[in-house]
Amino acid sequence: MVTIPAGMKSSLSRCWLGAALISGAAMLSLTAGCDQLSDPLPPRYPDRNTVAAGPRSIGVPYGPIVLLRSDEQLVALRITSESQLGQVIEIEWFAPPVGGKDFTNAIRGKGTAREHRGIGHIAAGPLRLEWSRGSAEMGWIYWPDEGTDLAACSRVWASLDEIDPDAPDVRWYTREMFE
Repeated sequence: MVTIPAGMKSSLSRCWLGAALISGAAMLSLTAGCDQLSDPLPPRYPDRNTVAAGPRSIGVPYGPIVLLRSDEQLVALRITSESQLGQVIEIEWFAPPVGGKDFTNAIRGKGTAREHRGIGHIAAGPLRLEWSRGSAEMGWIYWPDEGTDLAACSRVWASLDEIDPDAPDVRWYTREMFE
């Protein structure tokens, strides 16, 4: 057994106390810094109420309206699966005037996309997008090549009347989030 002299005990206690205080201050600093970090990364897979995003693609649920933005142009996109495995989809899109947010008098269009060798092409107003199926309930829209600014809204809507790109619960996902 080792015997520690009384004077040395108080020195050791002060060292331990100092180390504990420094560790505690560091943890407090890290915790406070967490509040200042950017929002967490988006979900990896979409569900009926949310859009997902990753470094290569945007996960979109089929059925509800998904909102995309390219520069100042908003495009509302509704995708529905037309085949059992999801390799054929119907697209309905709506685009208000550039800079506009009101979809009441938006330009509208419809189309079909078929996956061929893993990729399908979606024409939605001013947007030209690459798509692939994920399942019969969702698919992936790929971030365009460099030079094209595209953002995906974090949530979805049931109808055009509900769309509010500035709602407090809306986040805009971009490819740059993953760089």
